[in-house]
Amino acid sequence: MRENRCHGINILRIVTIFIFFILLLSIFISPLYSEQDLKDNITPLLKYRLPKNVELCGERIPIERPEIYERLDLEFLLFLGNEAQIILWLKRSKKFFPYIEERLKEEEMPDDLKYIPVVESSLRNDAVSRKGAAGTWQFIPETSKRYGLTKNRSIDERFDFFKATEGALAYLRELYDQFGSWILAMAAYNCGEERLSKEIKEQGVNNYFNLYLPRETERYVFRIAAIKLILSNPERYGFIIDEADFYPPLKFQTIVIKVKYPIHLRLIAEAANTYFKNIKELNPQIRGYYLPAGKQLLRIPPGDLDKFIKKYKRITRLKKKKGKKHYYRVKSGDTLYSIASKLNISTKELIKYNHIKKGKKLKKGKVLVYYKYIIE
Repeated sequence: MRENRCHGINILRIVTIFIFFILLLSIFISPLYSEQDLKDNITPLLKYRLPKNVELCGERIPIERPEIYERLDLEFLLFLGNEAQIILWLKRSKKFFPYIEERLKEEEMPDDLKYIPVVESSLRNDAVSRKGAAGTWQFIPETSKRYGLTKNRSIDERFDFFKATEGALAYLRELYDQFGSWILAMAAYNCGEERLSKEIKEQGVNNYFNLYLPRETERYVFRIAAIKLILSNPERYGFIIDEADFYPPLKFQTIVIKVKYPIHLRLIAEAANTYFKNIKELNPQIRGYYLPAGKQLLRIPPGDLDKFIKKYKRITRLKKKKGKKHYYRVKSGDTLYSIASKLNISTKELIKYNHIKKGKKLKKGKVLVYYKYIIE
């Protein structure tokens, strides 16, 4: 009886060990995740592929060439990996794209050119680069001057999105006329037409995809193409923005005024029934606290324009005051009238401040005193 009991216990132990062994073996043989689990947990970026055909401004990008595919894929994946930046581009697009699209259509230029300010400034009108480029279109001072953008101590029209857009389109049209390709025009916009012309001449090649160019320029067109792929079809890549989440364009009305003396923007804001901050945001080209003398285009909040004009005239009449003392050294050929015109003051003021006797000629080298009136 005792032997049978011991025998039964041994059989139970053997069965238990066998079951344990089978369970242990199944852990190592069976996969940890099912095939469906692996598909569900794939890195999101691996789900996206470049389309078989990619065009920019109607010109085809030869992505059947492995090195071209790799260069475009690099920018495409880097951008997709920065989701916050893409969301900001999309939200800002309603502030900038409508005007650019309208002007491109009017000028019969490719709509794809609207993606240039995305790569240039991320659609930020206050962007300034380490090399001194500024504004949405990132004009450098030399180029901005060529295309009619004023830049001085008081005004920098590179920050005026509307004027800068006109300058950029004129520049791009000129580059296209020179190189006969919109893709080459974009490359020249980045590295300059002189540099691109030199490389084309030295290398004997006028195809962007076969040119050896500065590293930034070699990436430039591919970055614009990648931005186009994403922003033209954001839903495909998981970016679904509710209409209410887009940043709206600024609302304003435009007036051209003749400013006789520099006027503090605080007073402009008072006349427009708004704040100094609003006037600065609507007129980012004004660099300081004063709207300088001269014929000036001014943007103010929507409202009764007649009321603004009346208040503006009253303020300029009541708030005029003498500013800082300045000096001018008389040059050969100068007259009271020419000096007064140059300094934007009256001849009566020059005579009064310098005790000049009627009919007396000005001597070369004489230092004249004058005051710049301001309205504040």
